[in-house]
Amino acid sequence: MILARTLFGKLSEFWALVQKGYLKSPLSARYQGILPESACKSLASLKQHFGKKSLTNTIRNTMAFHFSLEHAGAEMPTELPGEELSIYMHPSVGNSLYQFAELLMNFSLYEKIAPSNPEKAAHAVFEELSKVVGDASDFGQWLIIEILARSLGDARLQALVDTVDVPTPPSYLSLSLPFYIEMPEPSPTYGV
Repeated sequence: MILARTLFGKLSEFWALVQKGYLKSPLSARYQGILPESACKSLASLKQHFGKKSLTNTIRNTMAFHFSLEHAGAEMPTELPGEELSIYMHPSVGNSLYQFAELLMNFSLYEKIAPSNPEKAAHAVFEELSKVVGDASDFGQWLIIEILARSLGDARLQALVDTVDVPTPPSYLSLSLPFYIEMPEPSPTYGV
């Protein structure tokens, strides 16, 4: 959920960029009529999504880039194993992990979405993320392609394009990222 909260925040920043750099600029008038239908549908979907109260906005404003102490104060479930409330300390500050704080934010997020049903809440988070990321990717990709085609010309753009096979990515459920990384020893003058 740590990465999901961060991605919600980045999506909100993407939308602010689209508003300022595309919708409220001459680019919109220039490219609106030539974008493919899928890009236009994705943009319409993004406008609708960000034009109303959404999980994306709520998470961004209270649990991603702007933390709310009100939301951080989630109650801990009594059945939670003690090892879930860990703090991992390391001589290198960058390798310390305050897992309990992330856990509290996750519980708060779950309670905000679907009280007493963390599985339903997690499903809602990933469903919304998937939809918004798909729309943002589709619109952004086609806009970049059209800008390049207009700037370089279709023939030159086609000459620069290489087709590559991208393997099917793994399911997000199978991914894991190690928290700890190897850090060099601090120099003897560190902190002096």
